[in-house]
Amino acid sequence: MRLLVLSDASSLHTKRWTEWFSNRGHQVLLASLEKPNEITVPFRKLPGDSGWQSYLAAARPLRGIIKEFRPHLINAHYVPSYGLLARLVGFRPLAVSAWGSDLLVSPQKSPLHRLRVKLALAGADLATCDGDNLKRRIMGFGLSNDRVINLPLGVEHSLILKKAPHVFRGGNIISTRSLEPVYNVDTIIRAISAAVKKTGRTLSLTIAGDGRLRDSLRDLSQRLGAEGYIRFTGRLRPDQLIAELDRCGIYVSASLSDSTSVSLLEAMARGLVPVVSDIPGNREWIEDGINGYLFPPRDHGALADIIAKLSGATECKEMVERNLSLISHRGSWQKNMEVIEGFFLKSIS
Repeated sequence: MRLLVLSDASSLHTKRWTEWFSNRGHQVLLASLEKPNEITVPFRKLPGDSGWQSYLAAARPLRGIIKEFRPHLINAHYVPSYGLLARLVGFRPLAVSAWGSDLLVSPQKSPLHRLRVKLALAGADLATCDGDNLKRRIMGFGLSNDRVINLPLGVEHSLILKKAPHVFRGGNIISTRSLEPVYNVDTIIRAISAAVKKTGRTLSLTIAGDGRLRDSLRDLSQRLGAEGYIRFTGRLRPDQLIAELDRCGIYVSASLSDSTSVSLLEAMARGLVPVVSDIPGNREWIEDGINGYLFPPRDHGALADIIAKLSGATECKEMVERNLSLISHRGSWQKNMEVIEGFFLKSIS
């Protein structure tokens, strides 16, 4: 299959997706307005920046790329941007891939944002997503159930632990989300500060991510007197991230909007107890008190209470083993990508 992927070339998700299809023997070409970051598949830079008007201007050069590459299928990632661009060139078959905020946040910004989503999905033969909330949004724009592939991206099967760790490191907490407003990391910092004061225990919070709010979040930790037990590591390489997860016992995400978070699945696969905001995307994976904990969004006091409780626990073996089983059955990257590959091949047959 000759697969033309339209996506943000600087994204780790794009790298992972395109390399998977390339390694399966497909001929993959990536076209993007963004500059690549360690992309190994053939790449073509589209003119312009990431402003939405640039996607309109990129239609003509993209038609030239299509004429030259002669793809069997175009797969456009992020609905209102590259999905719209794919719709403008009119190529079929087209598979559009939703990432989360492109359907959960963008259409609510303005009628124009909603129109861009509507136009993109109207031209799609297939749509991929990774959560029930995203699937409902896609079907709300008119796609039928049989044209929507709802599968989590998942984690590499080799990363899934075979059994629960012998020691539960409840005093070591980690957040691996980007330092952007939607991930609400300030709630985690406030919670860890409150939990330390509440318990008197020595706790540690690792913030393994980067983003626009890094400096303001550092300032917040200093104002709260928490800088002594909060580490900002920046974005980590995959091997470094696994090492950090393995030294921790609690994974925390305070996200305000999500579909299925790969960061959550990675933490579950490495035997951490998830403590996450009570939003639809997280409720698909976490049952409160059964395989993790949910807390009201932005409620740092409720989060602090859960951290205080878990930090004093000696083991959470039952929760961890439930999660390892759940990830093995539903969260395998290899298995889920093979299903998506099958849908793509069927669409061009």
